[in-house]
Amino acid sequence: MRKNLSFSTREQAGVILGYHPDQGYIYPVRKERHSRFAGNRDGIADYLVNNVFWMLIGMVWFRLFLFRSLEHQTLVLSKAVLWGLVLTGTGLGTLLNIRHHRNIISVCFNLLIGYGIYTVLAYMPVRPELISTVLLYLTSAVSAFLTWQVVRRVMAGQSVLPEGRWMAMVMQRMIGFGFAVIIAVTGSARAFNSALIKAAVPPAGDNTEAQTIQNNMNTLTALADGRWEQYTAREKLNVLQTVANIERNYLGLPHELNVGAEDMSRDKAGTYHDKTHEIRISMTSLLYDSPWELINTVCHEACHAYQHRLVDLLLESGQESRGLILFRDVREYAQEFQNYTGTDGNFDSYYYQQCESDARNFAEESEREYFIRIKDYLYPDNEQVSPSAEPPAVREIMT
Repeated sequence: MRKNLSFSTREQAGVILGYHPDQGYIYPVRKERHSRFAGNRDGIADYLVNNVFWMLIGMVWFRLFLFRSLEHQTLVLSKAVLWGLVLTGTGLGTLLNIRHHRNIISVCFNLLIGYGIYTVLAYMPVRPELISTVLLYLTSAVSAFLTWQVVRRVMAGQSVLPEGRWMAMVMQRMIGFGFAVIIAVTGSARAFNSALIKAAVPPAGDNTEAQTIQNNMNTLTALADGRWEQYTAREKLNVLQTVANIERNYLGLPHELNVGAEDMSRDKAGTYHDKTHEIRISMTSLLYDSPWELINTVCHEACHAYQHRLVDLLLESGQESRGLILFRDVREYAQEFQNYTGTDGNFDSYYYQQCESDARNFAEESEREYFIRIKDYLYPDNEQVSPSAEPPAVREIMT
């Protein structure tokens, strides 16, 4: 006679597979859902194809948002290094994961190693704080993991070698995660802003009266007291932003000047973008030029901002006023800005434009004033300064 069975849980009320004399009724074991992020999700052929496919997609993304040439290296050599690192990282990662971890997560970490190493090499001069901090934490984490694994297994009397592949996979994940942080932070900055880095010092707001050379001597003395060579790229930009704030006050500009750095061709030291009121410094110039050359560049580009405001004033004036001698040079500026010849065109046409000639003269005069004011501040007793510390424009006057 069949007995009525009562089930205490929903699981026990499932389909009964059968009755076993010793174990009673046997119920189906719930099958674990197969995760696409663990184990062998793909076959070997599919896994290899995925590595190649996402490596190429990653190369397109990297070239669009992150690629920059290695310091002091040619573009061709930099591209070769990038491809070599990515192919090596992807190849070694594929060999490491192909037996037990054929899935999309391992593909991502295979790619992150090559792209991450190149990002570190290319951006270390640009973002040393970010990269050094991440690498420090990464080294500590990997060291702690290895130490823990070795000590735990030695104390248990076990060999470390059989777990070598698994430990290598874990370290790949840890290193890849650190590189992902570097790539994400650097890439997001490049995606939303073409400047590689910007100054941490804010541009001067409406209250510009305090923005004078005398009131910023504590910052400006770095140009001549030996600190400049030890400054990072961002610290140099901070000083240059202070200079831009001073120039905005001196020129009476109705808007702020924002200073940043970006990669440029070798024939450019800086540019001015009037739509965003940005002064962009060549990254190479920022890292390797003298402080006086950079002061000259900032003042040169600030003068262009002033010229644009003069053109605005000309266009806003009545037709009967535009013929005034006051606007003689400004009329020339307006025509040149409409048909501007850059450094990539005919050099003579670029060099002898009125807007460029006037900006050079203004920058040289400003460079002299900064040097003389800083020298008088540092050496109030008129002590001699090494000629090598003087900017070229100052040496010409003093000799």
